[in-house]
Amino acid sequence: MTETNGRHQRRSGRSSWIWGGLCILLITIATGAGLARAIAPGSMAQATQIAQVTPVDRSTLIDPNGEIDRVAPEFYLGRELYLENCASCHLGVPPGLLSSQVWRTLIRDSAHYGTTIAPPPDPNLQIIWGYLKEYSRPLDAGEQAAYRLGRSRIFKALHPRVKLPDPVSLNTCIRCHPRVDFFNFRALSPEWQSAP
Repeated sequence: MTETNGRHQRRSGRSSWIWGGLCILLITIATGAGLARAIAPGSMAQATQIAQVTPVDRSTLIDPNGEIDRVAPEFYLGRELYLENCASCHLGVPPGLLSSQVWRTLIRDSAHYGTTIAPPPDPNLQIIWGYLKEYSRPLDAGEQAAYRLGRSRIFKALHPRVKLPDPVSLNTCIRCHPRVDFFNFRALSPEWQSAP
């Protein structure tokens, strides 16, 4: 009888070790899967979720009284970081007005229109780039990169009847777009609201 009890205790002891090992294995796999998702290239949605945990005061970034261009949720953080980094010194320019190639150079270069700036650090730079790349356009074949708004083909197409100063500056935008401080280029001054 004692021999049977001894075998039972040994088996019972092995079972505890097996169950304990399985639990550790499952925890390790779950942790590894979580880390893999966190560092995977397509984890922008998780970055957005992290940003939503500590919300940015959006009233300083987007117009509470008007509509702005819609952005997919996975690019909210990129838009916010773009506005925080760029619109703190000058008006935030809608990404579609300049080409992807121009944006890529502008956000990485410390020489910025006659001023020296510190480009945003990674990972913010990559998140901003993701937003700008998604909402800008590539250059057409043979098109020259326009680093000035007034020379941008898209900017000219959006302002067909507007007599623009030469050179166009960001300060002239507010004459026709009174809510640009809130990244709202759709709201127009009264003279342009009724224009044909």
